[in-house]
Amino acid sequence: MIYPTELSIELTNICNLKCVLCDNPNIPRPKGFMDFEKFKKLIDETDRHVKRVNFGVTAEPLLHPQVDQFIAYAKSKGKYTILTSNATRMVDFTTKLINAGLDAVVLSLDGMTRETYEKYRKGAVVGINNFDAAKTGIEILCQKKESLNKKNPHVIVSFLVNRYNEHEIDTAKEWSKKMKVDTLLLKAMHFAWAGGKEEDAMREWAPKNKEFIRQYDYTKLGICAWTNNSTVVYWDGELASCCFDLIGRTTFGNAFTEGFVKIWESEDHKSKQVEMAKRTLAQCVGCSSGVKLGTYVNNKSFLSRITQKIGGE
Repeated sequence: MIYPTELSIELTNICNLKCVLCDNPNIPRPKGFMDFEKFKKLIDETDRHVKRVNFGVTAEPLLHPQVDQFIAYAKSKGKYTILTSNATRMVDFTTKLINAGLDAVVLSLDGMTRETYEKYRKGAVVGINNFDAAKTGIEILCQKKESLNKKNPHVIVSFLVNRYNEHEIDTAKEWSKKMKVDTLLLKAMHFAWAGGKEEDAMREWAPKNKEFIRQYDYTKLGICAWTNNSTVVYWDGELASCCFDLIGRTTFGNAFTEGFVKIWESEDHKSKQVEMAKRTLAQCVGCSSGVKLGTYVNNKSFLSRITQKIGGE
């Protein structure tokens, strides 16, 4: 039996933003926050095979008040940890995340001005300046890493390239280098969450540079990596198929009440794995797993990258 080496943990399905093409506002599942003690039992049960824990699936993990404790526990079990965030609450968590031992963090900043940023990153509450909060949070994190002489977390800034911000790519590169951001991801757009209005969304949002529009041919993608290598656990313990299934179309049981291994070895899960491998589940339509996400700009010097690699970071 092949068990996953990677867990994606939904600390919460609540988000403080309403990004234009994100499906989070349409999630029909109950809202809530993952229980820390139940998470610990999950990590203990999967300890033999899980090597990596991703925090952040459908919403904003920094809304969970115990996020640093989740990370610290996973690190105490020898797991590589990565967190994905919109960075709007990063100012309050920089020291906590560093002290927890977080290995890497992906932070979204889709514009170098408030005007371009707010074209896509709409606030759930009108009037709040989320652009300044996110940009300042990223800058403070990088500054604290340097002042504490810490290599981790590896900071990746994700810049989702669209029609309204593509003219700011050079500015983003210059800023990320100045702030000593480790990696800048110029992320390509995809339109699968446009609610059946993909063509309209493309006309509105697609950048002129087609390099930043995800192109994929299902006949050439091969077996989905989520089939055996990875899986998702929602905040309430439900074991889901993959990160693209935000609304919970395909779930297999509750890992907190039934046990992870029992569900993973169930006939229902095995049969769905066959469909996942063939990419025939409902949520597979429009999924870009296995497709190039975009262009990575590494701001570290060649020597520092080699040093980091040798150090086993």
